[in-house]
Amino acid sequence: MLSKTTVDWRKVQPYSKFAQQISFCELLGLNQEITPISSKILHDWGRFVDEDCLDFEIYPVTVEKCRGMFDYYRTRSGDNIPADSTDIIPPGDYDFDIPSSPFSNPFKIVCGIPSFKEKKYDAEQPNSRSMLRVKPQYMPLFELNDAIIEAVMHRDNVQCMVTGVANADVVTVAWLVPPPFVKVMQQLEDESEYKDPNQLYIPGNAITLQKDLADAFFENAIGIDVNENYRVVLFRDIGPIGEPFKGATNIRPYFKQPMNRDRFKGSDDIFLRGHFLHCLYVNFYGGEITRQYTQEVVERQMKILRLIGNRRPLPHNHPLWKKELSREIYEYYYNSPYKSDDDAVDEDPWDSSDESIDEMDDVSNIDEYGDDVNR
Repeated sequence: MLSKTTVDWRKVQPYSKFAQQISFCELLGLNQEITPISSKILHDWGRFVDEDCLDFEIYPVTVEKCRGMFDYYRTRSGDNIPADSTDIIPPGDYDFDIPSSPFSNPFKIVCGIPSFKEKKYDAEQPNSRSMLRVKPQYMPLFELNDAIIEAVMHRDNVQCMVTGVANADVVTVAWLVPPPFVKVMQQLEDESEYKDPNQLYIPGNAITLQKDLADAFFENAIGIDVNENYRVVLFRDIGPIGEPFKGATNIRPYFKQPMNRDRFKGSDDIFLRGHFLHCLYVNFYGGEITRQYTQEVVERQMKILRLIGNRRPLPHNHPLWKKELSREIYEYYYNSPYKSDDDAVDEDPWDSSDESIDEMDDVSNIDEYGDDVNR
């Protein structure tokens, strides 16, 4: 798989050795085992999210750890991968080079974009963030009416347009771009005509899906790349329903497969493109380690590990040390590689009966990012 790195190998920059993903200066957050990409696909997606995308070439680098937290040196270790290469990028660490502008990013950096599901949840909250707020009169447009459901089911022959499953009990109708989020359509080139949510309240903006696939579409975890011959792209692991698409480079949805494409009209391409564009905004950007683990998160985790304050640090065999962020903190704090349990015989053992674990130390409530999963 491709690992995280940043743009300028001549400088010390944040890098995560344990996150098995690719990242070009906070631009990408893709897992090659789930979403295989080539340099050409990378460029096509870059131009899709930003029509002013600069041409760039990718090259492999060797990564060496520095003393600081998340700090690594990188040096070039191979030739550039041409921009038009269709070969899947091999696992490894990579930087990119923009010949016309060496210290620029190839396209706009936008991170922290929520999925449709997250946007809808935020829109429903009484104190919704202003950028995600939906006008009250448009909130009902999240729900499909009976006329649209009936029209889409009839159009798609009550079959999931991705998997082909035909069973009224497991197939549902879902929006591609929820009408209240009409601004998503305005991000498509030459599609500024979509200004009113009601323009999206049509059967062409809906698709039939297996119920256990519909939620993944709503979370922008899977999409259909119209520009690449309707390739089904899985962006992250969604469980058993996503296994057929994991690592695939040429699977098309059921309604666009050669034996079926003359039988089904399917959803309108413009809304498939709008949905896929948002998938890229949600999954394409990000991945840079200091975005994943901010200073506040790191400090909070250090407090949980009792490395800050007057309390005795948690014993090495405490379950919290098994978390990825905790192991990185261990190497930084103790200036030595994290030791396995077998290597920790010289450490004071920890037993759950030794002392009570207060709320901050509750292992079950803290995820790998140091966040409370029950918050």
